[in-house]
Order: sequence, then structure tokens, then C-alpha cells
Amino acid sequence: MNISIFNRKTILTIALLWFGCMIFYIKYNKYDALISDPGTYVLLAQVCAKHGTMYPNSSQLYSSYIFNPGWINCIVLWLKIFGSVRYLAYMNAVFNVMILWLVWLLCRSLFSNKIIAYTAAYIYMILPSFFTITNHLFSELYFILMSTAALYFASRGSKWAYLAGLFTAIAMWTRPIALGWIIACLFWFLWQRLDWKSAARYIIAYTAVCATIAICTHRNYPDYAYKATTGGVNLIMGANNHATGFYCAETFNAIDGLGYIENPKQYTVKEKDSIWTHRAVKWIAEHPKTYALLTIKKLFNLYNGAPSFTYSYKHLPRGLKTSGQYATQMVAKPFDKKLV
Repeated sequence: MNISIFNRKTILTIALLWFGCMIFYIKYNKYDALISDPGTYVLLAQVCAKHGTMYPNSSQLYSSYIFNPGWINCIVLWLKIFGSVRYLAYMNAVFNVMILWLVWLLCRSLFSNKIIAYTAAYIYMILPSFFTITNHLFSELYFILMSTAALYFASRGSKWAYLAGLFTAIAMWTRPIALGWIIACLFWFLWQRLDWKSAARYIIAYTAVCATIAICTHRNYPDYAYKATTGGVNLIMGANNHATGFYCAETFNAIDGLGYIENPKQYTVKEKDSIWTHRAVKWIAEHPKTYALLTIKKLFNLYNGAPSFTYSYKHLPRGLKTSGQYATQMVAKPFDKKLV
């Protein structure tokens, strides 16, 4: 008997099994949740939840940068409701299923071809990085959910443009790279559809949400912050004499490094961002060929190793955020071989 994989019953069955595997994966790797940046996200969220503020608040004015406020504020809300992040990783599995559904809907909307929609959904499910990231509290899945929702509602037509703007603003609040999704949505409205009214609705909704975020943030933070300020720090890491195309701590620690700032606590987040951006742009102008080659290396590094998120620690990792109860709970079980 021939069984077609291009029907709803089949894909729902496979998606349910996929979701179940994610739940088991999270259960057996649950202490990976606070490794690296996620540990910082949780610590920042705990401070904000304790003091009843949003992130950022005034205590971050002289930090190195403001990053992922959309996701950190989501964690703040979770802490307010549940008191801890113990089960937050399971929400990532829910996010993943929602993304899968949106991928299917988006492809069906764009191509009017269910085969393409089913194929895209299956490809999403077999990519290991989207599966294994569920047991980490990185912002990727939250960002992908918001940005994919923005693209989907942009593709639906004029009456959905406000929702497209709303989700794009939340994506931008999480990661400034959402600028690429803004360009994509405007391209769709203006060049593909010649629909100026939808573009206007999209911009109005996006601007209104960003302004609301900025005003709410200003209640506890001196500036009107509506997004992260990681542009300068990310740029300088890839545009300096120590750059390798990957994370580059040397540029901040070495006195001759372009990222080095003497007495950094004297400078605000915005001032540091401006300094790093200025230095990086100047270095790129002076070393265009070197920067072009580093960009190629960076593309390779982005898809080599780290995005699989298949961490299995036998010892406490060097980047562990040692705070309170989390410091003693970070050894994960090597479940990845069983998964394969």
C-alpha cells in the first residue's frame, strides 16, 4: 500500500512524534538550559523580576551592551508567573511546533502549492539545530517564531499588514537582525504587490509597537530603548587585527585591541556602542580585502559546530554562570547518541 507523505494526517503524525522526541530530549538534557548566554539572560531576568522592572533597567546603563530585551522580558514574565525557569525549555518545544506550522502556512501562501509546503515542513524537522536548541534558553526559537509570523501575515494581504508590523517589532525587540525581515516585508508590499496601503499599515503598526516598547522601557531606564545595542560589539569582533571570523575576546582584553576601552564603566551602553562602531568602520575602510575574507570565514563558522547545540558536558563548562542553585545543576547527560 502506497502511503503519501504529502497529506495532513501523515505530517500531523510525524510532527507529533517529533514533538514527543523534543520533550524527551529536554528532559534528559534539562540542565544545559543555563549554559553561556542563556545563563546571563536568566540572571538579568531574575534581577528585573525581583525589582518589578522591565529589561533593561537603570542598573544596565553602564553595561557593555543591551541584548535580546524581547526574550529577556519574556523570561521576566515567565518568572513572575511560575517563579523559576525550570520548565521554560519545554516552551521551546511549543515554539518549535508553532514555527513548523507557520513554515507550512507561509509556503502554502507564497507558492499556492501544498507539496512545497509539506517539503519545507519536513526539511525543518530534519535540521538538527532546530531540534537540539530546544533544551537551551537561547533567543533563537523565540525570534524565529516572531519573524516567521511577520512574514506569514505580510503574505496574507492588506488586512493582515498590522499584525505583520506587530510581530516584526517584537522580533526587532529581540534581535536587531530583524531589519532583514523589515526589508523583506516592504519588498513584498511595494515591489511584488505594489500595495502602498499595506506598506503604510505595516510601518504604522511597527512604529507604534516600537514606540510603546521605548516608552515603557523609559520608566526604568534613562534612554528610550526598543531594541538591543549589540551592533557595535558584534561589528568590532569581526573587524580588528585579532579577528578570526568567529568570537574574538582578544580584541577586548588586549590593550592594542580595537575593542579595548580603558575604564569601560565610565561609558554608557550607547557610548560604548558608538566607540566600537566608529573603530570597526574605520578598520573596514582601511582593510577591505581582509574584512571580505573574514566574512567568508564567518559564514563557515556560523554553520560549523555551534549551531547544532548538541552539548553534552561531563564537567562543568568554562562559561558557566555560577549563580545560586543553577551552579550545582549544570551537568547534562550525554543523550545525543541515543537521539541519533
